[in-house]
Amino acid sequence: MNNIVEYFYKIKPQNMIKIGVNYRFEYNNEIYYFEIYNQNSDIEKNISIFENINTIKPLLNEIILNKDKEYITKIDNIPYYLYKLNINENIKLKLADISYLSNVNINTSNLKTVNNWSDLWGQRIDYHERQINEMGKKYPLLVESFNYYASLTETAISYIKNTILEEQPTILDINILSHRHISNNLNIKDLYNPANFIADHKARDVSEYIKKSFINGNKNIYKEINEYFKIHYFSSYGARLLMGRLLYPSYYFEVYDEIFLGQEKEKKITEIISKVDEYELFLKKIHLYLLKNYHIPEIEWLK
Repeated sequence: MNNIVEYFYKIKPQNMIKIGVNYRFEYNNEIYYFEIYNQNSDIEKNISIFENINTIKPLLNEIILNKDKEYITKIDNIPYYLYKLNINENIKLKLADISYLSNVNINTSNLKTVNNWSDLWGQRIDYHERQINEMGKKYPLLVESFNYYASLTETAISYIKNTILEEQPTILDINILSHRHISNNLNIKDLYNPANFIADHKARDVSEYIKKSFINGNKNIYKEINEYFKIHYFSSYGARLLMGRLLYPSYYFEVYDEIFLGQEKEKKITEIISKVDEYELFLKKIHLYLLKNYHIPEIEWLK
């Protein structure tokens, strides 16, 4: 891969290491990542939005053009893109980082919009059920735990669908700069990667951060939530979306997918399963917090 990067980008990688299916290396005392681009949207549209925004451009991970002045480089018909880090990747992601980017005043019309959460979750459950039926014998821990998280997903789907039926979005519910993915390990470099940007409701990123902060054992999460809600107000519609997304166990399905793709051993799912009772208690506290501050329906099993 060193020779490929040198040929396409005219830079000589140093200390290259493979991380899963992607690569990390150094050049001129800077850190670079060469990663598979697996999104359907046009990366050039994502980047063009930020080319003239000097206030945030230094924070963005800078995507590098190849020798043909293109953002995507195909290797054996697999699309890759190269980017340089403009942040310290060793700093832990905080809710304040998400808050900062969500307040950036930009036109998100070129970004892919993702609002049909409940439909996507339902499709994902159907897909995983087929996987379990076909390959489940190989993964007994996933088989044992799947029904609980599928049930939690159904609850989240119902909560979101009822919200859409019973509430109307307000000016507070416009789509903002959001992210396709916030990883379980709260990787800050992903937050500033233009290839990860989409347009969506602010509840998306906030909920993902809250859930994955719990998985990471973040002791300051309640303090961060209090500070966040001092400056960010949600409509009833938005608060219900937030609660619905908190119910959806994305943290479980992230590990589930890694196991089926052969990127993780099945025993990693025990880290999630072992926290079921703790997470339900965590959800109860967040639910109570939202009930005190917003008009949202109670969830019986969280009372």
